[in-house]
Amino acid sequence: MSGLKGGRSLQTKAGAIIESSIFVDRPTSSTEIENYINSKSYSSHLKGGRTIVAGELGSAEALTKEKDFYFILIQDKADKVGHWSFLMRYTQGSGGMNPAYIYFDSFGHPVVPEVMSFLDRTEYYGTNKNHCLALFKNHNDIQNKVSSKCGAYALYVLDKLFETSVVGSGFRTFCEILSVFDLDASEKNVQILIDHF
Repeated sequence: MSGLKGGRSLQTKAGAIIESSIFVDRPTSSTEIENYINSKSYSSHLKGGRTIVAGELGSAEALTKEKDFYFILIQDKADKVGHWSFLMRYTQGSGGMNPAYIYFDSFGHPVVPEVMSFLDRTEYYGTNKNHCLALFKNHNDIQNKVSSKCGAYALYVLDKLFETSVVGSGFRTFCEILSVFDLDASEKNVQILIDHF
């Protein structure tokens, strides 16, 4: 079974032609992720124009616009193994005035401390701890623990979020996107990725 469906070409906003290289049978590199995102109409929402290592969030710029996001590499300090996740800003509530965030991790892990510190620094405005902020995340593991498909899962969910409007209903949309996956990290989930890419 090939991990790349069709080997299709993509055109970036700058007009460059790249080969789609999102494989679901091996780890996805930061260059592959950045090339994929740059070929999408939503590429301007990738804050800083590149992926970011979780440790860099301490000095990262705030997410200020609807659907701005960071594609985050979480590195295990002991063995330098990486795991992809993302953090996206959207608004909710009456008039879309309340900031909210979606954090996606294909293993359903807790939000990493670097993301929480980033939100504390950029959303709580220093000592103003009365600011109400919604942070939604998935708690279910949709990826087999021994697989290396986290980048593909994160890109799939990101693609689906940009296909829909999340203003005022981001968490519901997020849940609907995730509902296609089995909770036992089955081969059905891998097939969804292969069909998508």
